[in-house]
Amino acid sequence: MSSLKFVDDMACIQRSVAQCHDQAVRRGMVLDVMQPQTGEMVLEVGCGGGFYAYEVARCVGPTGRVCAIDYSADQIATAKSHCSDMEWVNCRVGDASELPYENSAFDTVYGIQVFEYIDQLDAALLEVQRVLRPGGRCIILSTDWRTAVWHSHQVERMQRILTAWETHSTTLDLPAILGVKLRNVGLEPLRQTPMSFLNRSYHRNSFSYWAARVIRPFVEGKHEITAEESDAWFNEFELLEQQQAYFFCLTSVLTEAIKNVR
Repeated sequence: MSSLKFVDDMACIQRSVAQCHDQAVRRGMVLDVMQPQTGEMVLEVGCGGGFYAYEVARCVGPTGRVCAIDYSADQIATAKSHCSDMEWVNCRVGDASELPYENSAFDTVYGIQVFEYIDQLDAALLEVQRVLRPGGRCIILSTDWRTAVWHSHQVERMQRILTAWETHSTTLDLPAILGVKLRNVGLEPLRQTPMSFLNRSYHRNSFSYWAARVIRPFVEGKHEITAEESDAWFNEFELLEQQQAYFFCLTSVLTEAIKNVR
C-alpha cells in the first residue's frame, strides 16, 4: 500500500470526508452505475468506514450478501458499527491481493479510491477476476491527482505541494492504464465515466476542505517542503474563501468491466 495510512486521527478525517456532501452525491452516482439488485452477492475491496457497503446492502437486502474488506482494523471496526443493523453484511480485515473468498463467489466486485494504493495491483486485479462469477461486473473508481485544479495566489508553492502529494499513490495514472490491466486478467472493460468534484467555497461539507487536512501533514518533509510552508499553503484557503476566490476541481474516473463468460 502507499504510505498514506487511515488510522487514528487520519481515520477520523477519512470518515468526515466520506460524510461530506460531495461524497454523498458521488455515492449516488456510483450506485446509479452499479445498480445493485435484490439478492446479489457483492464484494467491496477497501471499504473504509463502510459508507458504500451500507448503501449497497440496503439495495441487495437480506436475501443478498455484502462482503467488505480493508487493511485497516480501525476502519473495519467503524464499518462493522455502521452496518450493524444488517446481518447480511460481513466486514473483515483482508488483503486485496489475497482475497479470502471462493472462486466465482460474487456478482459484483467494486473498489472506490483504493486500487491506486495497492502495491501488488496486478495480483489484486487477478483476485477480482477469480472471485467474480462469469458475467459478473467489476467497478473501480480511481483518481489521478494531476487532474487537480486548485487556485492559489502562490502558484509555484501549490505546484510543489501537489507534486509532493502525488507520492501518496502507488499507481498515480491508474485511470489511464486500468483498461489494459483489466484485459490482461480476463476482465473486459465496458466504459469509463468521468466524475468530478468542483468546489467554489471552502467549508466542512466540501471534499477539498477535508482533502487539505489530509495533504498538509503528508507533504511535510517531502520535496524539501517545511512545516511552515505547508501551513502557509493550508492557511491560504480561508483567505481565498474570504475573497470569494476559492476554486477546486478534481476528476476521477469510474471504470466498469465484465468477466468473460468463456
